[in-house]
Amino acid sequence: MGGEGEERYKRSDSEQLNRILEIDKRGHWIIEGTYRESQKCLFDMADKIIFLDTPLHIRRMRIITRILKQKFRIEKCNYNPTFEMLKNMFKWTKDFEDKRDKYENMLLCYEDKLIRIKNVKELNMNI
Repeated sequence: MGGEGEERYKRSDSEQLNRILEIDKRGHWIIEGTYRESQKCLFDMADKIIFLDTPLHIRRMRIITRILKQKFRIEKCNYNPTFEMLKNMFKWTKDFEDKRDKYENMLLCYEDKLIRIKNVKELNMNI
């Protein structure tokens, strides 16, 4: 989906679940992004869950860097890197932080397959 400037479409939970089941038939997959309730089955199906849990100030700096690189066409993106998108990225980050306890509690069920990465050193140790 989507080239630069195209309108983004967010699938409903049922559409997303159908898509997940389609992808799972292939046997190998990686997801990324923020958690939605319809994705619980992904945590159940996954062999490994990698949680990139970098500090908030680093994520904020990376959001700014990312949008600037996209704006100046140094980095490709599938959306229009506008000020509105920058605001959304900060909103999504805040939404995650506001619900962090909920996500942390949910991940407790998956500790046997959870890898938590907080910095580059930990990333290099887990590769």
